[in-house]
Amino acid sequence: MKLFVYGTLMRGECNEERLRGARFIGVDCTPPIYSLVNLGPYPGLIEAGTTAVHGEVYEIDDVLLAALDAFEEHPDVYLRTMIDLESRQSAFAYVLRPEHAAAATPLARGDWRQRPAIEVPWDVGPLHGLK
Repeated sequence: MKLFVYGTLMRGECNEERLRGARFIGVDCTPPIYSLVNLGPYPGLIEAGTTAVHGEVYEIDDVLLAALDAFEEHPDVYLRTMIDLESRQSAFAYVLRPEHAAAATPLARGDWRQRPAIEVPWDVGPLHGLK
């Protein structure tokens, strides 16, 4: 089956190893009918909005699907849902349940890789401001 990923599971991101064994199909994006929100360490896809969300498509088997369902906390936090993509193919995607998106910041570009960097004040941290 095909799976569309848009955050930490993409190549070069912190959880890419969870897709080990999957076959990379290519990059794709959703139609501009979604929102992508920043939840801090990871994003969430929401089924409402005007943003095309960018990501990658993989072919996965049932064993990997079960492991990803557990990782994404399906169905409690994310719902695995079939969505249409701009390439005219359909794929499963993990869609954030609305109640988990209330305090999230939208990512206007729909691209997790282009999220704003976390700003840290220069006068805090282990090398600054400590005597």
